[in-house]
Amino acid sequence: DIKMIKDERQDIIYAYQNILISLNEKNWAKWRESFLDELEIDYSSSLFGGSRTKIKTNDWLESKLVKPLYEKFPIVMHFLTNHVVKIKDDKAEATCYGECLLASPGTPGGETLKMYGKYNFELVKSPTGWKVTYFKVAVLHQEGNKAVFTNALKPQ
Repeated sequence: DIKMIKDERQDIIYAYQNILISLNEKNWAKWRESFLDELEIDYSSSLFGGSRTKIKTNDWLESKLVKPLYEKFPIVMHFLTNHVVKIKDDKAEATCYGECLLASPGTPGGETLKMYGKYNFELVKSPTGWKVTYFKVAVLHQEGNKAVFTNALKPQ
């Protein structure tokens, strides 16, 4: 007999990995499943600047930093690795490193931008699974054409 062992660590990784896979697929219903109704986001050490801020999840989705931004890119690919997960009761903290490729054909100066960084997450276990309550991204290195990103932030 093969026994299936419930792996909380894998469930936690799936919860935050789902955020970035959903960005790649532009699947906003799937993206929304990773969160409760409110969370804290922190872009203080990334391209966006700012500080740790509490926000309603649906407001974040519709902000210029999520759905309207990623809808502009025909190609988005996030890759995550080096996962470290700490669990205490119904709470967890996780970190990982990631790579993001954004491509926008026809952009003068080059069609791609790659960003490499570190993600930090805090999660809680809910009746429907692990949910992200804190999301931080720190961009550590970029290569390629920054205009791919900055052009997408401009109002159309």
